[in-house]
Amino acid sequence: MAKRKQDRDIDLYLKVGAMTRLLHQISVDVSILASGVLKAKDIDQWARAEQKIELIRSRAEDYMFEDHPELSNDYLKAFYGSLFKESDAEVDRKAAETVESYLRNLLKKLERVHERE
Repeated sequence: MAKRKQDRDIDLYLKVGAMTRLLHQISVDVSILASGVLKAKDIDQWARAEQKIELIRSRAEDYMFEDHPELSNDYLKAFYGSLFKESDAEVDRKAAETVESYLRNLLKKLERVHERE
């Protein structure tokens, strides 16, 4: 097994965690919509793909705590939790800010594409 680079920056973990929270939310939303057009076997494949993503997300969380054992249990929220619930936790606030910034940039790209048309 390949060795990971140690001592990854906590901000990188928080960014990855925020983005996986967004990915999870999008996947849930798409699977609900797709259930109206997909066959049962396709929905099962979608669910298996989600399970693989969840496994990888869990590993990333494990690596974060291996690289940063000083982190409190508040950082359990780095990779999990709703982006749409109010929270006083610093980790949740940072996740929301990261996702908001990402979505703003994505919308700017989309606007530039439509300006060219």
